Amino acid sequence: MLKVSLLRREVFDLKVTTGAEMRNIDKTAIEKYGIPGIVLMENAGRCVFDVCENYISKSGKSNVLIVAGKGNNGGDGFVVARLLKNKGYSVSLIVVSEKSDIKGDALTNIEIAEKIGIDIKTYKPEIFEKEIFKCDFIVDALLGTGLKGEVREPYKTVIESINKSEKYVISVDIPSGLDSDTGEILGSCVVADETVTLALPKRGLYLENSFLYTGKLTVADISMPSIIYENDMDIKGNVLTKEEAFEIMPKRIKRSNKGTYGRLFVVAGSKGMTGASYLCCKSAYRTGCGVVHSCIVNSAVSVMQSILPEAVYIPLEDMGGFVYKDSIDDVEHEMYKASAFVIGPGLGGRKQVSEFVKQILVDIDVTAVIDADGLNAIADDTDILKKMKKMPIITPHPKEMERLTGIPVKDILNNTVDVALDFAKTHNCVVLLKDSRTVIANPKGEFYINTRGSSALAKGGSGDVLSGIIGSLVSQGCDTFESAVLGAYIHGITGEIAGERFTNYGSLSGDFADIIPEALKSILE
Repeated sequence: MLKVSLLRREVFDLKVTTGAEMRNIDKTAIEKYGIPGIVLMENAGRCVFDVCENYISKSGKSNVLIVAGKGNNGGDGFVVARLLKNKGYSVSLIVVSEKSDIKGDALTNIEIAEKIGIDIKTYKPEIFEKEIFKCDFIVDALLGTGLKGEVREPYKTVIESINKSEKYVISVDIPSGLDSDTGEILGSCVVADETVTLALPKRGLYLENSFLYTGKLTVADISMPSIIYENDMDIKGNVLTKEEAFEIMPKRIKRSNKGTYGRLFVVAGSKGMTGASYLCCKSAYRTGCGVVHSCIVNSAVSVMQSILPEAVYIPLEDMGGFVYKDSIDDVEHEMYKASAFVIGPGLGGRKQVSEFVKQILVDIDVTAVIDADGLNAIADDTDILKKMKKMPIITPHPKEMERLTGIPVKDILNNTVDVALDFAKTHNCVVLLKDSRTVIANPKGEFYINTRGSSALAKGGSGDVLSGIIGSLVSQGCDTFESAVLGAYIHGITGEIAGERFTNYGSLSGDFADIIPEALKSILE
């Protein structure tokens, strides 16, 4: 789990921005609302100063080296230098630029720093190495969200020297060298112990392997008017907070019965893969569904009944242990009862399964969660998603997404947000694209990045648990998009708890299902 703290602001929902969106927010604050840019820079610097002072108080180490570039990121660093100097700390400032290249508010702040006697040096390799050796910790104010393309010299050498020093590093806004939109490492990147991201977190801080570079992430309130986020900017990116998760959780009422909380039909399992149905059905019950109907091949019913007696069973006629087109009749006789469907886990990859899946998808008139073999069955005809009566949720991992789109896995992993958004828009579905930072997107262009989870979840059957959780939430009346977002969040928490209890090595998918009530409790507390 990425550790995120907040400075001076209670957050219900947490927006995430691209670099371009953040620049537009800054511009709107300055031009429309009359907030001087130098005020925003002062507020940003003070927030970073607070984090620095917190580190000093905990570590007892107060000799700081601030490494700054020529832009506004460097300008924030100049403010930090002044504030630390004013409190009596030992401050050295190295600027990786000529003073003549520094403009605007950054220039104003470096001139103030000069006048109050801060030790300012222009970058030279031999001077820099001496300053790094002397300091206790480093403030990285080199490069901000405007960086595009690979880091060039001398910044590349500066970043490498910072990393080799093994000194404690606090990065301003984003670790220098990290793409603020994609999380890609642009050749070289500062490995920070803490990152203080300003106003709103940047999208790239949650993507790719960026968590290896950001360290502890603090979202700092620089007094940007909230009206900008609410009225002036249509920011589509989000990270789910515990407060928002609580609000969208389906509510339990005293005067209720099993029908109150929905009926989920789970079409899953086949010869040799009964466990997929078991994990999905059990997870749905653990998440609060009233009744779970297991639609499973006739040959597997007795096994399922012995391990999950709580489910209602709809035996499906099968051919060699797998569903086929004539199995549809068995489901359709009962489907009028369904609040939602989960289709795909453990069905198998045979052609006969594909025929069955394609037919049932166009027949059902409630929301379906399509996973695993359900996705493989429609890979040659993804337009079927647009023909469904209700907008579905699809839950592909990157290889399944490759089959659906034709985009190589490598390219998907480099751009998960845009791949998910594009497919959601063109196929009118909610896309939950699994990754270490799962992305959930809808056709309106809205998306969430899930920050919960651990490597414990990298086990066979984990996706079956996730499908059951999401299907259960839909059955209980949650909005389709919110069911996918909240489902990923709950699933992630189960992985964190299981990892702590059984280690990330020894956790099983059955453990995730059993831990769901604890995950729910952590949200409801």
